[in-house]
Amino acid sequence: MHTQVLYIAGMGAVSAAGSTFAKTSAAINANISTYASFDYYDQAFNPIKVAKLPDDFFVAPQEHINLLSYSERLIKMALPSVAEACAQASMSKILPVVLAL
Repeated sequence: MHTQVLYIAGMGAVSAAGSTFAKTSAAINANISTYASFDYYDQAFNPIKVAKLPDDFFVAPQEHINLLSYSERLIKMALPSVAEACAQASMSKILPVVLAL
């Protein structure tokens, strides 16, 4: 009989609620909402509530958020999460990574 085993080696998260998995988890457990109205509207011009990462999350020295492409923003958002998730992992073997957005 074949038994499937799930092993979670590490977790990482970046969200409007926090820049790490621990901060995000704490905010969610405390029922803290990070949704807010921004200048985004649907086709009927109704305001859309979003959970937005702070602009300074994407800004490196001498670099402005508007200069980053969509894919560059996604990469900058994913890298801290991946680094956090793999912080305790041994790199002496192949490490499978599962990413979810």
